[in-house]
Amino acid sequence: MQKFAAILAALSLFSVNAAVAGNSGNKDYPEPTGWELTYKTKYDDHGNYVVADGYYGLDELLKRMKKGWSVMVVYKHNDVYKKLPCEEVLVKYDRDYPQYWRGACVNNSEISLETDHEYNWKFQYDAYHFFQIVNTTGKLYVSRWYVGEHSPKGEDAYQVEVKWYTKK
Repeated sequence: MQKFAAILAALSLFSVNAAVAGNSGNKDYPEPTGWELTYKTKYDDHGNYVVADGYYGLDELLKRMKKGWSVMVVYKHNDVYKKLPCEEVLVKYDRDYPQYWRGACVNNSEISLETDHEYNWKFQYDAYHFFQIVNTTGKLYVSRWYVGEHSPKGEDAYQVEVKWYTKK
């Protein structure tokens, strides 16, 4: 019954945690309506961080995070675009690099999804909770735990380009 309740709860979140199957015609995820693009974490072809021009920047994003603005991130990983509302935002001063402040978006509400042979989204047969932390450095950490039991499925870290959106 717990597994069924968790799946029902995830159904209500699916409209918020939109994922779009990637294909060669999909150049970028559409801009979310009502949100302002504030910062972009970007990397060159060799994996080196580059400054993305034309946005407010990291300082403005962190100011808005500290003021309590709503934050959402959009990133692409494994040919899937993720629009992830931040359930928690974290801002911390980096002691090792005094000129840097770091921010993060945390989302703990997702249940594992997959696509069938026709690219229709569905819950995985052996469903698991999918916890995500996206950092302003572009580091994405994920942790998976089986639904209905306290048993880890695994964790990973990836480097992704991230668009950071804010709304007052």
